[in-house]
Amino acid sequence: MTAFADIHCHSTLFPFLKGSDTAWVQDNNVFYPSQADFIRLAKGQVRVVFVSLYPVEQGFLNVQLLRLHTGVVTDFLADRFLSIPAEKVNEIQMDTHDYFRDLLWEYRLLVSGASPFRKRVRVNGHAVETGYTIATCFGDVKQRLSLDVKNRISDNSSPELMVILTIEGGHALGTGLTGTSALPENQLRERLQENILTIKNLGPEGNPGGHCPLFLTISHHFWNQLCGHSVSLAGIMNKLFDQRQGLNYPVTPSGRLAIELLLSKENGRRILIDTKHMPVRAKRWFYHQFLPEWQQKYQEKIPVISSHSAVNGIKTMVLSEFTGRENTLHQLGDSMYSRSTRFNPWDINLSDEEILLIHNSGGLIGLNFDKRIIQGKASLDRIGKSEEEAPGELFYSFWAEPLVQNILHISGLLYEYQHGDETGIWDSLTIGSDLDGMISPLRAFSSAESFPMLEDILVKKLVQNAPLIPFLQNKSESEISSITEKILWGNAVGFLEKNFNV
Repeated sequence: MTAFADIHCHSTLFPFLKGSDTAWVQDNNVFYPSQADFIRLAKGQVRVVFVSLYPVEQGFLNVQLLRLHTGVVTDFLADRFLSIPAEKVNEIQMDTHDYFRDLLWEYRLLVSGASPFRKRVRVNGHAVETGYTIATCFGDVKQRLSLDVKNRISDNSSPELMVILTIEGGHALGTGLTGTSALPENQLRERLQENILTIKNLGPEGNPGGHCPLFLTISHHFWNQLCGHSVSLAGIMNKLFDQRQGLNYPVTPSGRLAIELLLSKENGRRILIDTKHMPVRAKRWFYHQFLPEWQQKYQEKIPVISSHSAVNGIKTMVLSEFTGRENTLHQLGDSMYSRSTRFNPWDINLSDEEILLIHNSGGLIGLNFDKRIIQGKASLDRIGKSEEEAPGELFYSFWAEPLVQNILHISGLLYEYQHGDETGIWDSLTIGSDLDGMISPLRAFSSAESFPMLEDILVKKLVQNAPLIPFLQNKSESEISSITEKILWGNAVGFLEKNFNV
């Protein structure tokens, strides 16, 4: 039976922002229609989904170009573009707003729609009753999906979705707010200790900690007092929203404390670190200083995740790093992208050095479906021109090409690094679509419903590429199909088997 996994999407974000009383909501907003709500996930046969809880940052509701903060115009824009009611917009903008409270509210919304609640959905032309369960460990996933010894799903399993809880942005711990910017260091540290302990104890009645998040993205789009962030907004977006404070900042002492508390097993289950959005200087410290020190002290290796990322095609982190004054970095990024070809060269994406570090840690790289993050401008322009006359399957083939290029680059890099040894070269790859994360997705794969088509197209494109790729040349279509299954399902589930246990 075909099944899919996605390690990064935001299935509860819009239901939460709209004030819905259930997560089973589909939004038809013109600008950001639902992409990975639970109905579409079920239709797309996504059976394991890592739902990322994300408190919207205040920086997204202050439009710097128009000098808008609170007021009627800001309320209108947020409602029109993001479907956020004016009351919620104004509450987020207040000095007394608390990201951590929003995080817990979004979690409760997710819990409220979980099993035993059921929803009737049409899957492959058949009406079925489905639901989702928030997994407490890999054993939950294995039992409810009737996985065999190779973690393949049984044809007799119920159409249940298994949710793995994750968090995007260290600000979700209650930092980076207008009202916390002047907090003394000791009070900030107390807040971090208390809030991290709280999330490590999330769980159903009788099982505190059962819903402890698997990983947390320490950085996001705006300054959070823990760690800086990379340039992530392009074109008009970086003119509308001010990312300058915190751009390329290192990890702060409070940030180091947060990372230590998250990774510790002395205060509950471990929460892994997702390096997406971290600036290069912070990532280099994390990979080359913090992790080696941790491994030496505790004699254990920590797997690293880059949950919704892409290749930048540059050899090292240092060579890819944006340098210059804070007010020029966005212009630098836009200029670099305007000249880019196959990959997006931004330092928010993965250099070859970082790919190897993640792979060697036993971690995961989730490929992003944002059409600009996953490819360079020449590639995006070529697809845009070609798709106008592309019938049927060719349309999907064009839009799958940037994913194929990222897959082949990563696997080829590992093949070269291992001197022609194919062992494990596909094992770090999975999907981290970022659907419903306010992205502009690959047009053919703008909904979780498209996963079955993506599988079919990826197999065909890898078979077509096989004669030119040393590590694919002697592979049968069946073997290539197995590789595709690893990327779309097996690697994510295998990671859970190793790392999602009590």
